[in-house]
Amino acid sequence: MRNVLFCLALLSCLSCQPQPASNMAAKATPSPPLPSRDSLVNHFREDRRLLIVYSNELESIAHQVKQRQRRTECRLLPESEANREQLGESAVLFLGAGWSNPAVQEIVSRLPFRMEAESLQFGGHQIKGPNIVFSLSFYPNPLANSLPIGIITAFSQTDIIRFYDQRQEQGLSTYSWAAMGYEVYQDGHRLLMGEFDEKNWEPDSNTEFDFMKGRDTAMKGQYFDFILHQVPPAAEYTRSIMQGCEANAARAVAFCRQPPPARPIPCHLYPSLEQKGLRLNNTQPSQADFSQGAAYLVANEIFQGQHAGSENALLLRSLLGQPKLQALEWGLALYFTTNWQKKGYTYWANRLYQSGNAVPVAEILDNDKLAQESPLVMSCLAASFVDFLINYWGQETFLERYTAWQPEAEEIRQLEARWHRHLSQPHPHPHPLPLPYLKGFNFAHEGYAIYNGYGSALATNSLRQLQGLGANAVAIVPYSYMRNAQAPTPLPFMSRAGSETDEGVIHDAFMARQLGIKTVLKPQIWLGGGSWPGDVEMQDESSWQQFFDHYYRWMRHYALLAEMNDMDMLCIGVEFAKATLQREADWRNLIHKLRGIYSGPMTYSANWGKEFENLRFWDELDYIGLNCYYPLSQNETPSDEELSTAFHRVLHLAERVSRQYDKPLIFTEIGFTSTPTPWVTPHKDRDGSPYNGEAQERCYRIVMDNLQDETEWCKGILWWKYPTYLSHGGSGNTGFTPNGKPAEGVVKEWFGKLP
Repeated sequence: MRNVLFCLALLSCLSCQPQPASNMAAKATPSPPLPSRDSLVNHFREDRRLLIVYSNELESIAHQVKQRQRRTECRLLPESEANREQLGESAVLFLGAGWSNPAVQEIVSRLPFRMEAESLQFGGHQIKGPNIVFSLSFYPNPLANSLPIGIITAFSQTDIIRFYDQRQEQGLSTYSWAAMGYEVYQDGHRLLMGEFDEKNWEPDSNTEFDFMKGRDTAMKGQYFDFILHQVPPAAEYTRSIMQGCEANAARAVAFCRQPPPARPIPCHLYPSLEQKGLRLNNTQPSQADFSQGAAYLVANEIFQGQHAGSENALLLRSLLGQPKLQALEWGLALYFTTNWQKKGYTYWANRLYQSGNAVPVAEILDNDKLAQESPLVMSCLAASFVDFLINYWGQETFLERYTAWQPEAEEIRQLEARWHRHLSQPHPHPHPLPLPYLKGFNFAHEGYAIYNGYGSALATNSLRQLQGLGANAVAIVPYSYMRNAQAPTPLPFMSRAGSETDEGVIHDAFMARQLGIKTVLKPQIWLGGGSWPGDVEMQDESSWQQFFDHYYRWMRHYALLAEMNDMDMLCIGVEFAKATLQREADWRNLIHKLRGIYSGPMTYSANWGKEFENLRFWDELDYIGLNCYYPLSQNETPSDEELSTAFHRVLHLAERVSRQYDKPLIFTEIGFTSTPTPWVTPHKDRDGSPYNGEAQERCYRIVMDNLQDETEWCKGILWWKYPTYLSHGGSGNTGFTPNGKPAEGVVKEWFGKLP
């Protein structure tokens, strides 16, 4: 239940803001001074306690909520036992309806909503009808406004139970960073969501999404009923996608030799990832919901050719049934498309095979491995293998075997040998254009609420802001994670809406390209708990081999994604300080494999110090990448001359490595926090120090003043970091972001002076 109970404790990163509003049903305001969103979040992070107050019939849900809060000390309290003192001691989540306890009633009455007589009043909205669920998260507790309070409530307990169960069925987590300040659902559909204004705790019109506005348009086809959600019916791309769906479906029906379904399949079209994600909690450009028998597509030019045939899969399921081997359904659904990833599945499957990056047939036909692997890799290979089977067996035999076929190992080996002959057609690599001097930032996915991370309108605005500063490059940074730096495990591909998904990366790369900004795809591994990629160190040879197998499969996906989407550079790793120095041959092997997929220039982001200075496989790459956080002074009040001299020594060291390998160098990361002495430990993020924007500005100026004379061997700088939404940062924010701080002016001035 990610969007409801998460909304209480989005207890991790999102927000809420203080209250009153003249148009709100409840006008009582928490006593001043009102806290900021960040202070509520930080208080919870430090305290790590949550009191869950539940009303009758919701004890089991309260227990489930508690179980999912792994890092928080949760205490469950029946509403009947709650008292005023308990409700002001820690973060609180109210879970229920029809409150009868006077202490609970007092707090709820001071929150900015009213629910009575099947009518919800909130802000300027009055929403009527049954089955309404309202959630509020990270709001100042009226009894102790430095503490966050959340509520999930409805007209009846049954509404909450049904809503919770629905979210669980959808596989959504109970708590999520994607929680909004407030959300309204009815019959399981999101009607309204948004954040509060940081200054007055009124709903912020700039971050409100009202899905009650506007009318949907219905367009009937032979095989699909298209429902257009604010998608213009007359737009060229709208017509193109509907015509394409109908044409592909006609081919599928003819191939299957079955009458078409009695009723057309509902096919919903959305104008953007953001709109689809905010409505459905799913940002995939192409989504099939087999339980509902409906398809959901993003209809805009960004994802032209990205659709993976989900509407075909629904049609095939109705015509042929569900096969035991998922790859057959995936492959046959894609078989009827003509321009998947612009060049078609045949091109990409041949490209993978010719470069030695294809997956064995046994893995394609293993449902579990199919689900774990790269969807890009597996989709085109499954479609190619289905194409081969149709040609090898014949259409009639393929259809006969479609639902029940489960081959033995020997049959798989024989088929694989024949399929490889089917994949014998070579495809030449394109030749990318040379890159200019790169001036830009690591473009950081700072928001996990769909509307403020990769793929959002706010991210596009942030890219425009960067363009205005003179930036011509961004590094887009999708993450995966490892639980243990000494244990090899598969690296997940982020798919949860609000995380660094493929579609979010593709969206922002497209928008950057429209703005004339070059893109560096820079996938990174998150470990957490105080660990970082430099801690990755396996304990035996077998574990090292497993680690590199997992890492290769993960990077193969991003190499293919970068090639498919014309990204300008690929970074093959970030700060594996031990793994790079200990396993040189494994990294060389990885680079050779990825070269077969990605045709553009490659780099690696080495950590400053020992790794950067001793790495030996720079000769395999096109650019040397330095994550530069060398300390510049241990003094609290160094002179500009001292800082400049120290950074000049860093440049001399970097130039030596560049010239040793005869490779240009890029600062793949360099940055300073907005704290009083950021030059002492530049890599260190917020440590409780107070804000000092002038110190950050000073470091920016020192760096770029020295760089302007070193353009022969240094070919770019990507500062760490610029956020996907501009309200993340600003004066008072002590982190690395320069937006809204004095350093931003330095960026604009000096980007104009660099090449």
